[in-house]
Amino acid sequence: MKKLLLIATTLLLTFATTATERDFSFSQEIDHSVESISLEEVQVLKDNKRNNCYAYTQCWGGRRIQCQTYGQGCTFFVQQAQYVECNGYNSYGQWVNTYAYCN
Repeated sequence: MKKLLLIATTLLLTFATTATERDFSFSQEIDHSVESISLEEVQVLKDNKRNNCYAYTQCWGGRRIQCQTYGQGCTFFVQQAQYVECNGYNSYGQWVNTYAYCN
C-alpha cells in the first residue's frame, strides 16, 4: 500500500500538460508540492508589478513567444529567438514551470 501511495504521489508531482501550436511549443508543469493560492491572492500579485515575471522573444519566423507568472520568488529566463521560461504562480494560483520554444 505504501508503494502504491508513493507511486501515486510521484505521478501527481510530475503531472504536466503540453499544448502544441503551429510555430512554437508550449509546456506548463504544475508543481503540486507547492500549495496553491486563491484567485483573489493571484489578483493582488498581478496588481503589484514587482511580483510579476514576464519573458518574451521573437522567433526567426517573426512569431513572438512569451510566458508570465506571478509571486514573490518567481523567475524568468530568455534565450533569444529560441526559448522562454517562467516559474511562479499562474492565473489559477498554481505554482508552475512554464516553457515556450521556437520551432
